[in-house]
Parts: sequence; structure tokens; C-alpha cells
Amino acid sequence: LRVGFHVFVYKSSNNILLSAGPSLVGVMLGNVAVASYVPAEKIIRGFVGFVNPVLIGFYPYLNRQFLSARSEAKKLSWGVVIGMFVFGLAAAGVFYMAGEYLVINVLGEGFVVAKGVLRVFVWIIPFRLANQALGLCILIPIGKDKATSFLMMTFSVLSMLTAGLISLWYGVEGAVFGFVLAEISLCMVLLVVAFIGSREESTRGKL
Repeated sequence: LRVGFHVFVYKSSNNILLSAGPSLVGVMLGNVAVASYVPAEKIIRGFVGFVNPVLIGFYPYLNRQFLSARSEAKKLSWGVVIGMFVFGLAAAGVFYMAGEYLVINVLGEGFVVAKGVLRVFVWIIPFRLANQALGLCILIPIGKDKATSFLMMTFSVLSMLTAGLISLWYGVEGAVFGFVLAEISLCMVLLVVAFIGSREESTRGKL
């Protein structure tokens, strides 16, 4: 439990944003606003949840590769991160274009108000997939689990604060934009940590 604590925190904080979102929207904007937020959130959560097991499946293999063939493992890991981001962008584009169709046919005509929220929410997909790939495929295998869990938890809290603040002026779509903005910021920070960690490893290897 002690050795794996930071990985546990990482996986737990991964879900705070999507899990606590409805409660935040309800507190800040009322029950009516939740009705337009939750349908979009369900679609995004379902898609991200569908992809997450793929990354978890890569994790044991990449861990072994980092122990035996570190250079090749790094190339493969960065390939997974880039691939997930590109796949997420493509998925976000599809959801953006087909947002109204999905809401009406999957959830029903009564939820058509959620289409605007969904079109903002979709842009969280590529960054969420990239962040999960960075954590499971690069940062944790190179021993940055403490930094990763701390950053994930910190940005999960910041996302709630940002979303709540922006929602005061822009309503539900503002809250969702706050979540997206926090996810983008987290991605930038994780990339910096990953590059620094990789450079430190390369330097140690030369020595």
C-alpha cells in the first residue's frame, strides 16, 4: 500500500473532475443547469472510460520495457501519447459535428439543450487522453509517480475552482470551459515534467 500510494492517488484524482462536475454545477447554477450539463458529461465520460483500459493494458508491458530496453520503450511511449492525442482530436471533431444528433438519438429530444455544452466539453477528450497516456506510459514508469499524483490532484482541485469562477459569468458552458482549460494546463505541465525527467535519465545514462 505504501509503495503504490502515489499511483492510487493518481488514479483516484483522475476521476474527480468528471465525478464532481454535476455537484459543482448544481451548487453554482442550480438544478436546471445540471439538466444541460449531465447529458454531455455522460457522453464524454463514457468515451474516455472506453479508452482508459487500453492505456492500462499498455502499462505492464511498458514497465517491463523500461527495465530492459529503455530507449525503445521511450519511443513507444511517446508514440502512444501522440497517438492518443491525435485520436482524441479526431473523436472531439466527430462529437462536435454530430453533437446534436447524438444528444437527440442517444439521450432523447428533451435533452437537446445539452448540445451547446457538449460542443465545449468535447475538447477535453484529446487532453484527457494525452494526460492519462503521459502518466501511465511515461511518468510513472520513469519513477515520477509522486510528482504525477501531486499534479493530478492539484489540477483536479484547480479545475473545480476555475470552473466555478467562470460559471458565474458564462453559466454551464463557462463551467465546462473551466474544466477544459484546467485539463490543457495540466497537459502542458505534465509535458514539461516528462521532458525534464527524460533528459535527467539521459544525462545519468551518459555518466
